[in-house]
Amino acid sequence: MFTGRLSSMTRDEAIRLVRRLGGASGSSVTKKTTILVSNIKDIHELKRNEMSTKMRKAVDLKLMGQKIDFIDEDEFIKKSFM
Repeated sequence: MFTGRLSSMTRDEAIRLVRRLGGASGSSVTKKTTILVSNIKDIHELKRNEMSTKMRKAVDLKLMGQKIDFIDEDEFIKKSFM
């Protein structure tokens, strides 16, 4: 799942990369979401009203016990090309 503009590739390119690696990406955060990629280094520094709708939903699900990792674009690229 992606939120915000990526600097190194388009959203479609990122989604194709996820699919090539065996993952899936939808258009909204759900109970199936396990990773949220954003262009923000540390979302924990954001106030709730500074978060995107997807970020707020993911934070809420995490607070309810769902395992969701929040990673930035650099970490996504690093994990994708390991």
